Amino acid sequence: MVEKLLIEEERIFGQLQADDAERDLMELLTLLAEWAAELFDNCGAQGFIHTSREFKAVIERVPVGMALGSHTGLCSTKNMAMVRFMPLDMPSYDLENISSWDFRKTLPANGPWPDVQAVRGTPVRPGVEAQFSDGEGGVISVRMATEPVVDGTATVIAVMISIYELSVLGQELVAQEIRWLFHQERGRKFDRLRGR
Repeated sequence: MVEKLLIEEERIFGQLQADDAERDLMELLTLLAEWAAELFDNCGAQGFIHTSREFKAVIERVPVGMALGSHTGLCSTKNMAMVRFMPLDMPSYDLENISSWDFRKTLPANGPWPDVQAVRGTPVRPGVEAQFSDGEGGVISVRMATEPVVDGTATVIAVMISIYELSVLGQELVAQEIRWLFHQERGRKFDRLRGR
């Protein structure tokens, strides 16, 4: 009996921690979209394609999948955690990878994917649940969150995408890393991130 109560308490704590980490992750996603917009405005299309080293370094430190893709579906920057979900381009644009994704439970029939919604100017956060087939027979439940990147004329020029598992967000070290990264980057002056 006591063991069952402890297991249930641990499950509830993990869920609460995952919820907090997801909120922090959504804040970080929005912050990165704002930085990407400033990079584009300051550097133009070439600066966007070759984003600054600092911007790439921040994305790489996020412990879940994070990517910056163009409005045409090309992925210009992604971290190592994102490579398994997006080997090439944004999922809805990648014909080889599209069959790995199943949104039937969460999106209306033929409804736009989260990345397409962001290209149209609508953020998707928290993420929309999907089933992802890893190509080796495994299926995992993930969420895909997106944030449009808009330039000074309010035109969507890119999309920030995060793909994550709630079970991973519920891990204490992952939750702490996301919280710490958001708070650290939120206070940073953007001067260091201008396109290099």
